[in-house]
Amino acid sequence: DFAKFWMMIVQLEQQAGNLDEARALYAKGVKHCPSSVPLWRVAAKVESGAAQFNRARALLEKARLKNPNCPQLWLDSVRNEV
Repeated sequence: DFAKFWMMIVQLEQQAGNLDEARALYAKGVKHCPSSVPLWRVAAKVESGAAQFNRARALLEKARLKNPNCPQLWLDSVRNEV
């Protein structure tokens, strides 16, 4: 499971201001590790941090479909809306 690797490189790119690269990396990461709730959360946080709340909403919706029994994803979805 390389979810931690994907999370680290996404966060590094985000901190460097490379939002497009961070997006490309989290897209690859969730494709390879779709059951990694922390990776989905990092991806949504990248988008909400860039004030892209619709993108964050879409990511969290996909995450909930892949991980339907995770209450943390529901909480993140609610927080994204308020």
